[in-house]
Amino acid sequence: VIKADDGTALAYATIYVKQLGTGVASDLEGRYEVALAPGTYDIIYQFLGYESVARSVTIGEAFEVINITLKTQVMVLQ
Repeated sequence: VIKADDGTALAYATIYVKQLGTGVASDLEGRYEVALAPGTYDIIYQFLGYESVARSVTIGEAFEVINITLKTQVMVLQ
């Protein structure tokens, strides 16, 4: 599940798998599923208005649950 720092689910956040050059989007409840063979992957989680998070994840034979919280991105206009 992908959530904002206030606990709100982030619908349509992007989940990009660097090694595959592709990704998926989260559903309305912030849930997502990516079918990956066992191995290590760099996964980037993004949502407009929030800081991106990059994680290196090792996937085994079993189903893995990875919950991510994105922080609000603060921008200063000059």
